[in-house]
Amino acid sequence: MDRNPSTRTDKERQQRPEMKTSTQEIFNSTKLKDGDRMYEEKKDFEKLILETVDEELKRIFGEAATLIIYSYLENNLSLKREKIAEKIQLFSKGIEKFFGSGAHMLEKTILKDLYSNFELNYETKRGYSFVDYVTELKNKLSTEKNF
Repeated sequence: MDRNPSTRTDKERQQRPEMKTSTQEIFNSTKLKDGDRMYEEKKDFEKLILETVDEELKRIFGEAATLIIYSYLENNLSLKREKIAEKIQLFSKGIEKFFGSGAHMLEKTILKDLYSNFELNYETKRGYSFVDYVTELKNKLSTEKNF
């Protein structure tokens, strides 16, 4: 009874429905709508930004100091930890206020790690801010559909 689906008898078709044979058909049946996919991609990118920020702060400053930094951002800028990726410009401003001239090195470290997560090289560009790099990376990835 392992015949090609197109050569099965009517009785065989009723007993065992045809399965999707095309990879494209299977993909199409499970894929998200374009709007949903874009939303999921944005959330995935934001999650990765937050994870990268969290990892780098803890790696450089330790757990206790990282909590102090998050507390500063929330108390002085109303920026909760989980909203950092959505409000990346406010995060950058807060880091600059907290660390002063040292903020640039922290942002550079975060960017290097973020870029490496996508197997990309971080290269400094004259006149670019932390926000510019994050925006450029997001645009590049959404164009290439890598995230």
